[in-house]
Amino acid sequence: ARRVDVRIVAATNRDLAADVKCGVFREDLYYRLNVLDIVLPPLRERRADLPMLVQHFLRRLAAPGQHVPSISPRAWAALADYEFPGNVRELAHAVEHAVVLAGGREIDLEHLPRDIAGAAPPAGEPRPEAVRPLADAAQEFEREYLRRALTLTGGKRIQAAKLLGISRRNLWAKLRAHALNDAELDPREE
Repeated sequence: ARRVDVRIVAATNRDLAADVKCGVFREDLYYRLNVLDIVLPPLRERRADLPMLVQHFLRRLAAPGQHVPSISPRAWAALADYEFPGNVRELAHAVEHAVVLAGGREIDLEHLPRDIAGAAPPAGEPRPEAVRPLADAAQEFEREYLRRALTLTGGKRIQAAKLLGISRRNLWAKLRAHALNDAELDPREE
């Protein structure tokens, strides 16, 4: 016999508690695995994360010393309109596909996978909702980012301010500006 110290990280898109009740998943295994439950919504419900994730994948795929390719407005519109049933993994593959086909040039609609490019509006018909004013998009991103920081800290504002690298006073001002109240910031909601 040998003593081992292991940690198991398991992920699923299934509701395991419901599967246990239906007898589809073993109850004893469920309680062994369910120490810390982190609910991560699918990408289609976290649209504000799309620019950050795309930039992350572009930087990771860029060869050392090369510039990170830019993305045309048409390609951005296609990415923003697509539902990503394959979630973040599908986005990563789509960005890699586009980087390879673009060959160091700006990523355009024809460089994206067919499923995503097909979701884009025709070239002559830009959708007004695909690109909003930058101030509106930045405000939406900041509001969602504040909520995420507070969720990660269990609603503790002082810890959230430290995590965000801002003062408590600045955090409280931002919460007021975004009209985020205690009911919306309840960590149990997540």
